[in-house]
Amino acid sequence: GEPNSVRLLVRQSIPVFFRGQGASQANVTWSLTRSGGRTFLVAANRGNGYLRIANLALRAGGKEISFGKGLNGYVLGGSTMRWPLPGGVPDPTGQVQMSAATQQGVIHGAVGWQ
Repeated sequence: GEPNSVRLLVRQSIPVFFRGQGASQANVTWSLTRSGGRTFLVAANRGNGYLRIANLALRAGGKEISFGKGLNGYVLGGSTMRWPLPGGVPDPTGQVQMSAATQQGVIHGAVGWQ
């Protein structure tokens, strides 16, 4: 290199997904569970396709629990993802709703306890 210069190496990860012929769409069910003193939002995908999750949030008792803006991760076919709840834990007797942006559009749904 040249004297008095700085060289930067940039590495970028880009997920690539392959689907076989006849692969189904994602089929994701959402639930809450407690483990090791923490509460987790669980997404279980029984389909073959993946679901890209962004802007994931819960709504319980008039309060929103955000998992952060932007990409939260992927739920691959036949797999389960868990996100630890930031902040407060929703009332287990109250109704909990989830929302997320996906590659198939915005999804909403009720979330029960495991």
